[in-house]
Amino acid sequence: MGNIKKIISSRRTTHTFLNKKIDEAFLLDCMEASLNAPNHKLTQPVRYYLAGEQTREMVFDFLVETKQKKSGPLNESQKESFKNKFINPSHLIIVSQVLNSDPIVLKEDYATLACTLHNLALLLWEEGIGTKWSTGNKIKSSKLHDITNIDARKESIEALFWVGVPKIIPSAPPRGSLDQFLKRLK
Repeated sequence: MGNIKKIISSRRTTHTFLNKKIDEAFLLDCMEASLNAPNHKLTQPVRYYLAGEQTREMVFDFLVETKQKKSGPLNESQKESFKNKFINPSHLIIVSQVLNSDPIVLKEDYATLACTLHNLALLLWEEGIGTKWSTGNKIKSSKLHDITNIDARKESIEALFWVGVPKIIPSAPPRGSLDQFLKRLK
């Protein structure tokens, strides 16, 4: 258990990336392996969309527009910083979940998606590659669905998943210990 425990315990969300490409064949291999996440009823709800340069630029423009609506206009320095944050990562994967009319299956399928992305993050982290899972209102925007050609009637975008070489590895945030979260039942 030593190696997997060390990988799980050391993994951090990467917020800043070096402008360095990672081997795409390796990434695809990790993506393939990540699909072995637990999946009740084997619905296989996860869809990966690997964004090319044109899509990444469109997503970046959308994120700038969203940021400016929330915080006001960005000056050139802020735009450059924002661009480095989102263009530097080697790859952008847009991750969606196939929709299901059964609310229980939908919830189980989201659990599968979360396990799948955690698998991917751990596989990459083992080789020194960082990830950032972006969520929030921006990923639910119809404009993002339009940019990616993902049919919102069939799939729900659940992540902008950035992959690349970390520029900075954050220190571990304080976390509780097991005794704070464990209840023994009779």
